[in-house]
Amino acid sequence: MNQPTLAKLRAPRRLISALLFLLALPGCDSGPDVTLPDDTAATALFESLHQGIYRAFAQREEGAIYDSLSDSVSGDLLDQIYQQVYDSLVAREHGDVVSEIISVDTVEVEITDPARDDSENGPTFTVRAIWEVNSEAEKEAHRHLRSNQDEGLYRVSYLPQGWRIVADRILRQRRLGDEWTPTSEVAEPGGTS
Repeated sequence: MNQPTLAKLRAPRRLISALLFLLALPGCDSGPDVTLPDDTAATALFESLHQGIYRAFAQREEGAIYDSLSDSVSGDLLDQIYQQVYDSLVAREHGDVVSEIISVDTVEVEITDPARDDSENGPTFTVRAIWEVNSEAEKEAHRHLRSNQDEGLYRVSYLPQGWRIVADRILRQRRLGDEWTPTSEVAEPGGTS
C-alpha cells in the first residue's frame, strides 16, 4: 500500500494557507459581490424588511417570534424589538389589553442617504419612513379599532445573512386624530430608540 509522504501532505496545507492569506488581503473578499440598490430598489427592500417586523407580531411562540424578526433586523435592534414583543406576550397572559395588527400601510419612504459601501458599516443606506399601523384592541370583551402613524429613520446594511435593518430611531408617533408626539430628536439612526 502506498502511504503519502510528509512532503505530499504539507503541499496541500501550504496551498490552503496561501489561499487563505490571499483571501484576507484587501480587495480579495471571499463573500458574494453585493450590488448596491438604486433608490427604487432600496425603497422596496426597506418596505419588505419593515413589513417583516410586523409579521413577527403574528407569531405566538418565543422562538418563532425571534426567528421571524431575524429575517428583517439584526444586532442590538433584534434583541430590543424581540424584548418588546415578548413583553407584549407576557401582558397578554395576564389579561391586559390584547392588540392584533390588522394592517401596516406605508405612507412615505425617502432614501436620505443612498446606498454606498461604507468602510465602517459595509454596504448600507438610510431611510426616513412614515407608516400607519391599524390594529384591533380588546380588553374584557370590548373591541375597538386603533390607527397609529409613526415616523422614523432606519439604517439598512448588508450582513452575511443578507440585507437587514440594523438601527432605528422613531422620530414621532401619533394616534390618528391626535397631534404628533415627538419621541426623540431628529438624528441619524445610530442606535436603537
